[in-house]
Amino acid sequence: MTLKRKRLNSRHLGFRKLLTDLHIHTVIIERTKVLVFQNVKMIGSGRIEAFERIVVDNGDQEDIVFMGGERYFKRNCIFVYAK
Repeated sequence: MTLKRKRLNSRHLGFRKLLTDLHIHTVIIERTKVLVFQNVKMIGSGRIEAFERIVVDNGDQEDIVFMGGERYFKRNCIFVYAK
C-alpha cells in the first residue's frame, strides 16, 4: 500500500479516523471530542467514556465504545476526531 493510499484511508469526509485501539484509548485519556458515523450519516458526537471488549454468546469478541450514555459497536461505526 502506498503512502498516498494509506493517507486516503485514514480520513472520512475530511476528518481523521481513529484507526486503532490506541487512538481510542488516547482520546479517552486526553478527553478529545469525537464524531461517530455509520457510512456518511453522523449518529453521535462527544467524548468517549469507556472502551470495552466483550465476549458474545457464540464466543466472538466485540469492541464497544461508550459515549454520551450510548454504546456503539466499533465494527459498525467510524470514529473520527472532531475538528
